[in-house]
Amino acid sequence: MTAFPIATPTDRTANCDAIDRKGVAVRLDGISKRFRSVIALRPTTLDIRPGRMTALLGPSGCGKTTTLRMLAGLEAPDDGRILIGGADVTRVPPNKRGLGMVFQSYSLFPHMTVGENVSFGLRMAGVGSDEIAARTAEMLAMVRLPHVESRYPSQLSGGQQQRVALARALVTNPAVLLLDEPLAALDRHLREEMQFELRRIQSDLQITTVIVTHDQEEALTMSDEIVVMNDGQVVQSGAPDDIYNKPQTRFVAEFLGTANLFQGVKDGHGNVRIASGVGEGAVLAHSSAPGAAAGTVAIRPEKMWLRLHDAPETAPQDGTEVNLAGRVTGHVFRGNNHVFRVEIAGREAPLVVYQQAKDLVGAGIEQGDMVTVGWHPQNAVLLASEDTTSEQKGPSE
Repeated sequence: MTAFPIATPTDRTANCDAIDRKGVAVRLDGISKRFRSVIALRPTTLDIRPGRMTALLGPSGCGKTTTLRMLAGLEAPDDGRILIGGADVTRVPPNKRGLGMVFQSYSLFPHMTVGENVSFGLRMAGVGSDEIAARTAEMLAMVRLPHVESRYPSQLSGGQQQRVALARALVTNPAVLLLDEPLAALDRHLREEMQFELRRIQSDLQITTVIVTHDQEEALTMSDEIVVMNDGQVVQSGAPDDIYNKPQTRFVAEFLGTANLFQGVKDGHGNVRIASGVGEGAVLAHSSAPGAAAGTVAIRPEKMWLRLHDAPETAPQDGTEVNLAGRVTGHVFRGNNHVFRVEIAGREAPLVVYQQAKDLVGAGIEQGDMVTVGWHPQNAVLLASEDTTSEQKGPSE
């Protein structure tokens, strides 16, 4: 049975850098899980690289929490293996896997002081009192709570409790840090602040981290890699900017942000054109990828421009842009940008267009105005053909 010992301050990276010969910190090798008739996770293989933060992102019931619980040892996979640093820990109990975990509820012991909470794992491992004191102080300084050691959890704010839970998870120098919706209980302002704090701490320690979240913005902000899950399986993984700007399927395009969708058809020259209806024949996107002759094209709202129908052109034009006439049927101001809904004659679903608040053209457009919506084909993405459905479904917000 493999066990990861608690590292000392002089070899802090001994566990954090545990990797196999292929440079993988964690490998989920064909794991699956079923709860009676419910398939929680279909056979899944996933490699998690060392020293990076990987987000498991998806809607409720997609399998992300089940995956994390199996990695933590709180659930056993029906099939497959779990390897940490090349060692098979599939049947190793949670306390022997060298992991640290922060739960959504923090799970701090209310009858213990902050210092006692943080040092709990060290005391259970039989670490000496002097080392416990030194490492507890080091962790509280790391999470910027150096003077609360004698307080109780009930005397702390939600953000402070979250930091204490993080310090407790990190004090044993785990091989991997697991975060289960750790910011869900915080208000928006504090959650955004803690996103930066968690990212700072993870980056400073270079600890391999897996975070489960259903918050798209949180995943984009904090992670080095996003694993998008749906219906018990991984549908796409990669760097945040690639996942957002180059979604491979309709689900990813709609779940991770807002997407305007068109049905397109390839013309044999690397172009995807509007298949039918308004703007028929206009170039929607560029794609040399092999596959079906038709497919769904996604365009992000911030990749589009908007101007009054009779206003002079303000976006660079080279003759290849798509320009559609429409009418503004909705307008919301969100502080840093304006969100417009634009109804296009002959199109069932409205388009959603974002304009930066500093953009005077966008700010001058009002509901009911006749406008022109445009975008460059290079900013549109052809989605996988197997993920296409009915034409011109509405955007996801």
